[in-house]
Amino acid sequence: MNLVAVGLVILLAAVVGFVGLGVLHDAQLRRDNRRLEVARRALASVLFDDDAAAAARSTLLRTPKSLLLRIVQSVAVDLGDAAYDRLRGIVVDAALPARIHVLAQSRSWRRRVQAAHLQNLLPDDDPWRSQLFEDPHPLVRARAAESLPCDDVGPNADLLLRMLDDPVQCVRVGAQQALLRGDARIAEPLCEYLWGGARLGTSLALETAANLPDPRYGPVLRHHADDPDPVRRAMVAHALGAGTTLEGLPALELLMADGDADVRAAAACAVATLAATELVGSLGRLLSDPSWSVRREAGRALDSLGAPGAVVLRAHLFDDDRYARDMAHQILDAAAARHRQPEVIVPDALPSLEDFLGNSGA
Repeated sequence: MNLVAVGLVILLAAVVGFVGLGVLHDAQLRRDNRRLEVARRALASVLFDDDAAAAARSTLLRTPKSLLLRIVQSVAVDLGDAAYDRLRGIVVDAALPARIHVLAQSRSWRRRVQAAHLQNLLPDDDPWRSQLFEDPHPLVRARAAESLPCDDVGPNADLLLRMLDDPVQCVRVGAQQALLRGDARIAEPLCEYLWGGARLGTSLALETAANLPDPRYGPVLRHHADDPDPVRRAMVAHALGAGTTLEGLPALELLMADGDADVRAAAACAVATLAATELVGSLGRLLSDPSWSVRREAGRALDSLGAPGAVVLRAHLFDDDRYARDMAHQILDAAAARHRQPEVIVPDALPSLEDFLGNSGA
């Protein structure tokens, strides 16, 4: 009986302790949530409301550092201009750099990832602003790259371009995402990188050039137009279509005759983007391409070129190649429906010349 009583007492104590701890935890959680809400409002006032900034700043500095660090991490560092500078000022005034340093030196890669997300809020002369780019864990390196704000991409362009050759894909993608937020300052380093020959990250670099048009990319893009890798040649076509160079039409015409269907389709799409009516003849030839995707892109490109493209499409209604006829008819039909015009008459449905002359004589 004594053992049973002792067991019941222990069980009751465990239940009471478990329930008590749960109640205390819930109370602490509610209190933290209230503090977080107040701190979030205060941070918004500091960043965007000049009139309430002084009072809100004092509220933030009274917030426990652990909670304040969570709030700062949840705010995008890509705020830009005055708001970003104010956020960095709060980090310094609240003595958060010391906590970021502790996270950056942790053995846990998850804590170092958190530090990598926050490292750009450290003072400019802080050595930990760049050390996590070389971290042994790839997710830390990736987070360090993709967390760079726009203004810091240009000064770190060389480092980010080296990261495009990282053996781990997530790091390469993180570096590219940072480069895509860059400005004209990355053009020269990117050109130097691309002139260095084929590398692991060349395709990503070409994609970056395609999304950030700059005339300085022209020569190096034309150089990569005959790259052995079809993915890179397709990226060159996209980049030329983005208007990166005024002298890209000859290279684009060569890519329209490429041996890879994806490259030819990309080149046709680029012609449409550039509105290059000089290449309508080459687009017309692609209507007979063995690949349906190439024929479709060529047809769409011709449709987008207005009257010159429409003339080529109508001419191909009488093409000897039935695939060219079908694609021309589909595109013209879609254009007629879009503009609420009569359907295009298929050449096969027209009467023969003999029947037409016979009916006319009657």
